[in-house]
Amino acid sequence: MKKFSELVVGDSLYYYEDKDESFKGLQITEIKKIKKSLLIFCELGNFCVIKFLINNTEDDFCIIDLNC
Repeated sequence: MKKFSELVVGDSLYYYEDKDESFKGLQITEIKKIKKSLLIFCELGNFCVIKFLINNTEDDFCIIDLNC
């Protein structure tokens, strides 16, 4: 398993979907470094983009935008 700081465009982030009881993958399309944080863009289907803001602690993140 990679740390957030080791992720590159093309990698996937996985999340657990309770209704299906399965893991789903989101492909990383863009990564921007902002001070000590990372802003990671992922596609959810053909028309949705999710933005994750990850701070420098490697285990703390927040979904800051879901645009469909």
